Amino acid sequence: MEKYDGEVPRELEELTALAGVGRKTANVIRGNIYHEPSVVVDTHVKRISKNWALPKRMTLSRLNTI
Repeated sequence: MEKYDGEVPRELEELTALAGVGRKTANVIRGNIYHEPSVVVDTHVKRISKNWALPKRMTLSRLNTI
């Protein structure tokens, strides 16, 4: 946090560079703190989506960009 002068970073890349912060947490921070449009996708979406027969090309990375 010293790199950011004690502030929580705003950019997804900066947030995910922090130890213990993944895409889901970063998107929660962006949406709830900074009110930036963001999609929070839980890791279980992939497992559940198989039950819904979503296309195989629908990956977690792709879901995060929709």
